[in-house]
Amino acid sequence: MKAKFFTLALLLSVIPAGQVLAGEDKLDLQLSTTYERFTLPHNEKMGMANVRLSEFFGDYFNYGLESFTAVDGQRGGFITIGVHAGLNYPISQRLSIDSGLSVGAGGGRGGYVLSGGGLMLRAHTGLKLSFPTGKLGMGVSHVSFPKKGAIESSQAYISYSRPFTLTGKRGITFNNTARIENSTLRHGDRKILQFSLVTRSVMANNKVLKDSSATTFQEDFKMLGVRIRTHLSDTWFTQFETVGGGGGNSAGYMHLLAGAGARRSINKNLSVYGALSFGGGGGGGVPTGGGLLLDGSAGVQYLFPNSFFVDVSASKFLSASTNFSNTTLNLNIGYQLGTPRLAGKGGTDELLGYPIRIRAVQQSYKGTHPNWRNRPSLAVDNLGFQIDYFLSPNAFLTGHAIGAWGGSAGAYMTGLVGMGVHKELLGNFFVEAEGLVGVAGGGGLKVGDGAVGQVNIGIGYQFTPNLSGMVSAGKIKSFDADFEADVLGVSLNYNLTPFF
Repeated sequence: MKAKFFTLALLLSVIPAGQVLAGEDKLDLQLSTTYERFTLPHNEKMGMANVRLSEFFGDYFNYGLESFTAVDGQRGGFITIGVHAGLNYPISQRLSIDSGLSVGAGGGRGGYVLSGGGLMLRAHTGLKLSFPTGKLGMGVSHVSFPKKGAIESSQAYISYSRPFTLTGKRGITFNNTARIENSTLRHGDRKILQFSLVTRSVMANNKVLKDSSATTFQEDFKMLGVRIRTHLSDTWFTQFETVGGGGGNSAGYMHLLAGAGARRSINKNLSVYGALSFGGGGGGGVPTGGGLLLDGSAGVQYLFPNSFFVDVSASKFLSASTNFSNTTLNLNIGYQLGTPRLAGKGGTDELLGYPIRIRAVQQSYKGTHPNWRNRPSLAVDNLGFQIDYFLSPNAFLTGHAIGAWGGSAGAYMTGLVGMGVHKELLGNFFVEAEGLVGVAGGGGLKVGDGAVGQVNIGIGYQFTPNLSGMVSAGKIKSFDADFEADVLGVSLNYNLTPFF
């Protein structure tokens, strides 16, 4: 347990603290990880790792997005996503009380029996000790799945948190630069983020049996998802990836991986790299055991002058607790933020601002096909988050991840990517439309191989420069099966323009 937790903590510890620019907002953020073991029926243990991104407000409070994934036990693929609110109250210079409440959705291996409708509630309280490189915590948590789930568990946890600052403006703005007076930034010190669409083709070891089967072997399958990569310098980077299964009878598979790597530039546009990642995943019958996964990759990336890039790589992908071991071929298409850094005048450096919106999303599915799921035709309620990057005032790239919390569909999850259009109306009102494609599975919804598409149209209101709300209607449909549903959604949206 300790080895798994401190490996996660090591990755978080390399996040730079950031440099605040003159005349801009200081965004106080924190990236943290937690490890604990849920007790399941019959005294079965399931080790769960958590990754959380939070923003502080006021002196003591924080809120953010998070995900839990199984990494130990027998339930690889048990994953939840959701939101979190917390309180951190100092009792001395280095020691503080830490408490919080999480609301999540999802499930996985064990499906409806374990997670019920999929709603997860978790509360924790403990202590945090501050060090120059972060905060180490421990305490007690309680988790339950109140929508007829079988999990009700109290346990100890350990945590590691890395506070950092991000320079930006609250609200979405365009054509902005921010200056660092008398900067000593070198070329390799600039902040670079890469967002990309990930496609993976898994060439499975055909001697590995599928999960819970004595006769069926694991087939080749495909994955679709997103990757975020942060450049720490010209050489080193960290990355995070989430993907789902979309072919090869592995609908319902999902994994979350975090890692680090090194790159070497061949010329201005071309580079090669190697990376090592780990995390949790499973589902869809893929035999990942307790869920802990390792992935080593090598690849080549070409960056176009307009900041789009193409990335091709091969990787060795394996489970730490079973004989599931595969080669994957990967194609990433993405966009790089933070390049180029602009050279300012008079001893200044100028960084570019990139408008981003983060949405906390509730969506309800109402089936429009009589055979859309294999349980009673209840509406399915889902919770998750969506991230939008605005290319212009009227167009944005988008990706979302949601999981079921109601409608007897625990373990249903979907990840989609796409594009949208945005149009201002009278006053603070606006309208949007978006189209997305991706993968889905679990919860008894008949998604076939897992590939789905969704369209939405919505109307919203801008309450403040950084906060808006929106209601939407749409449709989601499987490309090769009977899953088809109308979608009603509501979201609370946070707008900001970080500088890189």
